[in-house]
Amino acid sequence: RYRDGYEVPAFGWPGERAWEPITEYASFRLYASDLSDVAPLAEAVRAAGIETRTDADRIAGILALDRNLNALFLIVGSVAAAGLVGALLATMVAGVERKRRALAVLGLLGFRRGLLAAFPMAQAGMVALAGYGLSLAVYGAGAIAVQSYFAPLLQDGQAAISLEPWHFAAAGLATLALALPSALATGFRAAATEPSEALREV
Repeated sequence: RYRDGYEVPAFGWPGERAWEPITEYASFRLYASDLSDVAPLAEAVRAAGIETRTDADRIAGILALDRNLNALFLIVGSVAAAGLVGALLATMVAGVERKRRALAVLGLLGFRRGLLAAFPMAQAGMVALAGYGLSLAVYGAGAIAVQSYFAPLLQDGQAAISLEPWHFAAAGLATLALALPSALATGFRAAATEPSEALREV
């Protein structure tokens, strides 16, 4: 307060006016924990009779952009998930058709239908996990590239792109869940293979 000419006893500054405790402030800055909390916080402050000034228009634009990007991501993700299920189902069913004779021979050798069904189901699971591993590698490379690109704009400790461990776990479980329909379909198809088919094709 020495700039305003007040005495500052802590620093031995006599000043031009005696020290007085501040009881009124011309203005103050209030921080919200999140962008979405700015508008409600501003309304609460206005309700207390305090004039506020916020970048409401810019914040509304950013929040709208965030909602639109989330909706776009959801749509693209849903289409990609449907494509994954369809492609995996077609691939696995075609694989079972190519192996029908081998499965029939295994049936003749005494393999139970449950074991015959387990083979394509395990194969579908391994294909899904391999795709998940490949997607993690692509994400890692992309994250490094994005982080390097935005590095000049970031402060120490900040990340332009980041996922929590539970995100990876959820993605892995979702991958297995999406592979489940094709695994069940091919498993039932393999279990329905009659051992007599091997004899007819000999």
